[in-house]
Amino acid sequence: MPSDGLFGLGSGYVRHSGGDFAKWILDEVPWLASQALAAVDAGASIALVGLSMGGFGALLLAARNADRVFAAAGLSSITDFSQMKLFVGDISGYDVADEDRSVFDAVAVAAARNELPPIRFDCGADDPLIEPNRELHARLTEAGIAHEWSERAGSHEWSYWETNLGDALRFVASHATT
Repeated sequence: MPSDGLFGLGSGYVRHSGGDFAKWILDEVPWLASQALAAVDAGASIALVGLSMGGFGALLLAARNADRVFAAAGLSSITDFSQMKLFVGDISGYDVADEDRSVFDAVAVAAARNELPPIRFDCGADDPLIEPNRELHARLTEAGIAHEWSERAGSHEWSYWETNLGDALRFVASHATT
């Protein structure tokens, strides 16, 4: 996930009172990439990979847009929009739709429709988001929803993401079609 347009301290990559950041990721970024690189087809399926609130966006947008996203991975992901307050403070002005608040709810709806692209997420054992990520993994497992999960050493920091990004990219690449 690219930087989220410098909306305050973060957008969560969903539609809210500050703008439609989901449209930006799903439509505008691929179009801009196709303008810059002839090899990029703006209409092709995409993979989403993100960290922290970008992981939230990647997983939620993939679940809600399986017709556009072929796989998604999140590292140290926020799993519910309420967790944004850990990083941006007051979130009362965001006015986020209910369907854009919970990764589990979005994934469960997509899975029930048999429309969930492959998803993967991981989190460091010392990350402040480890418990919500463990809970997401447990709930998905209990619901019988396919996913890949990994808990590793590390915290909510660049050294963790740099160490583990390769696994996320290999995961989405393994689901790409040519």
